[in-house]
Parts: sequence; C-alpha cells; structure tokens
Amino acid sequence: WFSINYPYENDNLRGDCNLDGAVTVLDAVMLQKWLGCASDQLTCWRNADLSGDQKVDITDLAMLKRLILGR
Repeated sequence: WFSINYPYENDNLRGDCNLDGAVTVLDAVMLQKWLGCASDQLTCWRNADLSGDQKVDITDLAMLKRLILGR
C-alpha cells in the first residue's frame, strides 16, 4: 500500500494559476499562453476561473490582470 501525496494542498488561492503560493505576473503569463494555445500548461484551472462560471476564458485573464494591478 502506498499513498499518492497530492502536491497542492493549499490550492485555493484565487488567481494562483501555477500554484506557487502567490498571485503574480507569472500566473497571468501562464493563463495567457494557455488561452492562446501556446502552452498546454495550466496547473490549476479552479484558481484561474476568477469569474466563477466554471469556464476559463479571456474574462478570467482580464480579472486576473486587475487583481495583480490591485484594481
């Protein structure tokens, strides 16, 4: 018997798309690349869904940028 440790125990920080524990421009870059199909990496879609509509889209990116800028 072995247990698989879920590596992201604190994965509920709104906007923290890469699960590094902070909401920074790196999260916006990850989300923008994912939305533009330039990357298949989006570590935590739940944190990327800032609008709460169960979809990740350009609205969430705009909300994330506002969050980062403090507006």
